Amino acid sequence: MQIRMWISALGKKNILTPIPHPDAFQKLIEKTGIPMENIRIMNSEKPFAQMAGLPGNPFMIISKNLYTTFSKDELEYVILHETAHYKYNHTLKELGVFMFSYLTCALIFMLVKDSFTWIISIPLLALAITISNIQIARLFEHQADEYAARTMHNPHGMISATKRFMAFYGTTPPETSRRRKLFYRGTPYSERIRIAE
Repeated sequence: MQIRMWISALGKKNILTPIPHPDAFQKLIEKTGIPMENIRIMNSEKPFAQMAGLPGNPFMIISKNLYTTFSKDELEYVILHETAHYKYNHTLKELGVFMFSYLTCALIFMLVKDSFTWIISIPLLALAITISNIQIARLFEHQADEYAARTMHNPHGMISATKRFMAFYGTTPPETSRRRKLFYRGTPYSERIRIAE
């Protein structure tokens, strides 16, 4: 879902532009304690935001849809959620988990000499690593949501923003399905609302 969202958001029309009202927007991120000077709007009709950049140089991308249609309280939730990823070094941690998984697989493949075992083990290991990495990322999403709920002025903004995301992206597959639990990294909408409450 994450990859599909970004591919659909790319294109010549989806250029990054500076945020129109940086002073007013700055007040929303002051409480994070992160010097967020690099914020850009992506011309996309999908509501999303993402924290990018490197340690010491945070960089946030917000879609035009989200910036122009979400209320101040809803924007505050999104900003706090994304800055939490930077604050807790989630990107670096995910990279570390991926590298550990990759090196573990490489070691296993070096030790396995039987080609039949290779044929069986490669897809099983790939599936196990994919699921475990998604579950770790899901923990990070949950942590970012808890940080946003604790820090924001009005947690009802988190609830209404979640309902907006749910209305746009839908709930297919259902939150209770095994496929969503195994292969979707985002905090389930109902859990996000519970955290806000």
